[in-house]
Amino acid sequence: MNQLRAGQEPSDEERNRYEELAGTLQSRPEYQRLVAAQANFDKLLQRVNETISKGIQDGSESRIILPS
Repeated sequence: MNQLRAGQEPSDEERNRYEELAGTLQSRPEYQRLVAAQANFDKLLQRVNETISKGIQDGSESRIILPS
């Protein structure tokens, strides 16, 4: 890890260990649930943004709001 911070390439052994650990982490159910939760949150946030944008657009076309 210190080698990476110093801008040096890790050894092949360390690189293989990092890849092994990353694979182990990604295969865990907890990690899979985290990824699914992030995807669902992103979808929800997209819908919220679309709803807000539509509200702003509808509000700007409303006769209630008078231009300044």
